[in-house]
Amino acid sequence: MDRDKLTMWFYLIHGLGPVVFFIIFGIGFFLYPNILYILQVSPIPLLIVIDIVLLMKIKRLWFMHLILGWALSILSVLTSMTVFVLIFAIEAAEFL
Repeated sequence: MDRDKLTMWFYLIHGLGPVVFFIIFGIGFFLYPNILYILQVSPIPLLIVIDIVLLMKIKRLWFMHLILGWALSILSVLTSMTVFVLIFAIEAAEFL
């Protein structure tokens, strides 16, 4: 795989990974509320391992890629959480 494809996968995982995680988290939270404690820590080690593997293969400006990748993750998490909280608030308001 060439570097451009690896870089694309790096950003794709950081951008979409947390969104998918929060969709699963949201469904799991409504089905089984105690799942919250399990899911809070699970994607972090996985992202770190994926980062190490991808960054070892990209090998150029790895520090910038790491910072941008994690910034994208945090932005993605905040966006997902905001949408999740808004949906939860709308659902809660309907019951009142």
